[in-house]
Amino acid sequence: MSYMVDGKRPAILAGRGRRGGGRVMNARCWLMVAALGFSQAAAAQNLIPNGDFEAGSTGWVGGAIDADRPHAGAACLRVEDADTGGSIDAHTAALISIEAGRAYRLRVWIRAAAADQALLITLNQYQAGGDWIPSQNMDFLTRIGTEWTLFERTIRSFDPRAASVRLYLRPVPWSEGGEDVGTAWFDDAVFETVPDQAEVRGRWLHRAGTVRVWEAPAEHKVRRETPLPADAPDAQKLHLELAAGESEAVQLVLWPEQDNALLSLRPASLSCEGGGAIASECLRVRKVDYVEVVQPSDHASFLGWLPDPLPELALPLALPAGRAAPLWLNVSLPPGQRAGICAGTITLEFADDGTVSIPVEVRVFGFDLPREHHLQTAYGLWLHDLDRYHHLNGNPELRRQVFRLYLEVLAAHRISVYDPMGDDGIGISFPDFDWGSGRIVADPEAPGNQALEVHDARTDANVAAAAQSLLPIDPVARYRLRWRARTDSSRSYLVAATQHRTDGSWISGRNLDFTRSGDGTWLSEDVLIESSSLDPQAVFLRLHLYACPWTAGGEQTGTTWFDDVFFAAEGQAENRLANGDFETLPQDGRVAVDFSRADPALAFALDELGMDSFRLPLPYFASGDWTGHHTPELLGLAWGTPEYEALYQRVIGAMTAHLEERGWLAKAYAYWYDEPQEADYPLVLEGMELIRRGEPRLRRLLTEQFEPALAGAVDIWSPLLDYFSTSWSRARQALGEEVWWYVCTWPPAPYPGNFIDHEGIEHRIRYWMAWQYGVQGDLYWSVNYWTCDGAFPPDAPQDPWTDPMAYNFYQGQVGTWGNGDGRLLYPPRAFADGRTRIEGPVPSLRLELIRDGIEDFEYFWLLRDVAERAERRGLAPERVAEARRLLDVPASLVASTSQYGADPDRLHAHRRAVAEMIEELLALLAGGEPDGGTDGADGADGTMDGGPDADRDGLADGGLDAGGEDGAGPDGGADPGLGGDRDGGGLEIGGGCGCGGAGPWGLVALPLLLLLALRLLRRRRVLAPGR
Repeated sequence: MSYMVDGKRPAILAGRGRRGGGRVMNARCWLMVAALGFSQAAAAQNLIPNGDFEAGSTGWVGGAIDADRPHAGAACLRVEDADTGGSIDAHTAALISIEAGRAYRLRVWIRAAAADQALLITLNQYQAGGDWIPSQNMDFLTRIGTEWTLFERTIRSFDPRAASVRLYLRPVPWSEGGEDVGTAWFDDAVFETVPDQAEVRGRWLHRAGTVRVWEAPAEHKVRRETPLPADAPDAQKLHLELAAGESEAVQLVLWPEQDNALLSLRPASLSCEGGGAIASECLRVRKVDYVEVVQPSDHASFLGWLPDPLPELALPLALPAGRAAPLWLNVSLPPGQRAGICAGTITLEFADDGTVSIPVEVRVFGFDLPREHHLQTAYGLWLHDLDRYHHLNGNPELRRQVFRLYLEVLAAHRISVYDPMGDDGIGISFPDFDWGSGRIVADPEAPGNQALEVHDARTDANVAAAAQSLLPIDPVARYRLRWRARTDSSRSYLVAATQHRTDGSWISGRNLDFTRSGDGTWLSEDVLIESSSLDPQAVFLRLHLYACPWTAGGEQTGTTWFDDVFFAAEGQAENRLANGDFETLPQDGRVAVDFSRADPALAFALDELGMDSFRLPLPYFASGDWTGHHTPELLGLAWGTPEYEALYQRVIGAMTAHLEERGWLAKAYAYWYDEPQEADYPLVLEGMELIRRGEPRLRRLLTEQFEPALAGAVDIWSPLLDYFSTSWSRARQALGEEVWWYVCTWPPAPYPGNFIDHEGIEHRIRYWMAWQYGVQGDLYWSVNYWTCDGAFPPDAPQDPWTDPMAYNFYQGQVGTWGNGDGRLLYPPRAFADGRTRIEGPVPSLRLELIRDGIEDFEYFWLLRDVAERAERRGLAPERVAEARRLLDVPASLVASTSQYGADPDRLHAHRRAVAEMIEELLALLAGGEPDGGTDGADGADGTMDGGPDADRDGLADGGLDAGGEDGAGPDGGADPGLGGDRDGGGLEIGGGCGCGGAGPWGLVALPLLLLLALRLLRRRRVLAPGR
């Protein structure tokens, strides 16, 4: 295996084919990659001897000391790999001791000989006796340019056996053959201890009394055992900022000095300046609950009790002494909410008779968040697990109710799901070919005649061609059944008619079996079905043509051909069986689609809830993933044959014609193959071309980065985050293709993902990255992967409230995918009691932050829209230029997909500046002369054609950190490894959020114009950090 920069990397065997590590991720594989922070170096001891190379090569093996352009001082280390047959490195001569439970930071300044050069930094781990620990190398594959660039990683978790590490520096990625060549310079390498906990962030709201209270940003994961430092600043009020039609949250953290309890929490309506109010119903309070992380997702993971579930706040709430109790305060505003400052209080009453009143201030920006989504999403929601954890026992109506409750919560977070139809799928039938098995073949004894061949080669099952349609009957009438049959030898076969009730259910024990003998020639049969043989409940019959007589073991084999099958009421001449003579070939027959159940489901999800996309199911189509693929038959036609393709084009055409009629075709995509391997590309190309011929407007999604071999076959590229690069994405978008991305247990740190044991900023900042690099969609494989049947018995599934790790089961081995991977929602907490529960999910803190990030994306989209409209009118060019600058996310927040800021205050400051610029430009547009264009935000083209042309586009992929296997021996080379309620619950004061105070635009236009006059007196800079 080799690391590859422009090509593929090996797939890991983690149950879903996450690429990168080349090994199964299980409980023993604690570590993969570390997280990056933007903090300054602390005054700690550098554990790397001569890390600045000012003492020559002392302490190092390999490389050469170079005085040409060092980062600092007089020297740096040059490592040159000109050998196409081996891998060259420089490494520390001595092992570097580490202590269990300590966190460390690795910092190295690097410059490369070529722009955007891939290189490898590795930390190998060693036991106390100095023995190298196989499969536990920490590989950091990154990209560096020709200028000095700081590489920085924080490592919080090591292999439990590790007592020391050794640092390896490579100018190019390691590979099996060592064919890559290149040169890089390294300087000021530092390996030092750092605090093993994240900085406690917040501002004091109430310092005195038995319960102290502070405000924490939503992005900060409050550790329950760590108080806010006494020297933290004070806040006069709990403060939030948001637009109309938006939700935003902040944390109210209680710190009891002695055992206590919260008895009541009373939010008051927020009165707004100039009149109006934010009703108390718009404020919802949830408890921030904790899960215990005992094994890390990767090197950047925190261990211990970490916040994630956000259940409804149930009072009284016990408050143990010396333990933080965060409350999640969420404000959701309706469209049209009047702009301005709104203020009120939240009153807390405690069991010790103490009362604390917290002032609350909400700043409402002067615009509405667009209802239309400009960043598409596609998340998996699995009905099977909803049934299991809500104990619905397969009841279709209960399943539908609970499924819709989950859809509502996800839609409120601007999330769309793969399959919003749930159980209510699209019905597809073939009226001219009613048999679900068998195949039409030419009759060798009668040229030009067609017959149905039923072949049974199974020795463990009975094979039959079963009619797909139910034949209506009257149980007091008589019916005539005729057919011709030919067996392959002198033996028996079976024609059976099963009886069914009004709902289609089978009536057990009332089959009508007609066993007949064949002699190898065509023989005719005629049966009169008497009313006495029909069950009084029967309203339908279904015919089954068996190649052999039915037996309990299904051991008989053989082939039987059928022709001229006829069924009608006695005395009637019209055959109720379509194509009973089999003269119409499957590829020539009609295709019928039934949307009677799917239409209400799609209308609910797409029209009522506003979901932006959905996967169009492709029944009888090929499917596959990184583990393999399946190619089906359809009506006896084999995949890949011209007959199959002709028929399937009409299947696609029939479904998409209906979607177009309902206005849903533009939201549909075909996602039928997941994470293909290179060997699968021919099948992928074949399937994609078939879809294109069926309906060119149906978008074809593939979870894969751009590969030249797939060019022209994909409409939506969705690579893993670490495979994304603007070096190919912008070129594909210029051709009209879309580029999404996804995370799913991979990539680990330093990329921002959905792990519980990572910093909260990760769950929001990824959507700022999406804006910066022009990404048009975000895909995630599951929101409710709560258990793994291979790791837990099906009748005793995992409890995600007590065990946050997501497990997999592959090739007989239980592995891990990461804490919280595939689960952004929680099931009912008491699911194990077996009670049926018709309620929605409990959201996670991570899902809330994902929603915030998606809403931030809409801020950027709206600013770009209003800036373009102002520019077309020639209004305030200098303000438009400032808006353009704000559209470029600063490097202090996003430097690449693996380098981003950790300070929520910086994020909120930039978001505030964006919002204020939107207000300013809207005021300009309201007072400017119309140019004949469309002014509303809803008048834009609605497409996401990429974020700003940032100078750092080449860094979008953030390097390919942790992209391949860890290095095969102690020298750092490759080690082989193994390849509630309907809106989500919460403390609700009063009814639904029909918030008052919304006013027409005319009420706010004049104040905004006055505000504009003041602002034009100066150029506004991005506000200093602070909320």
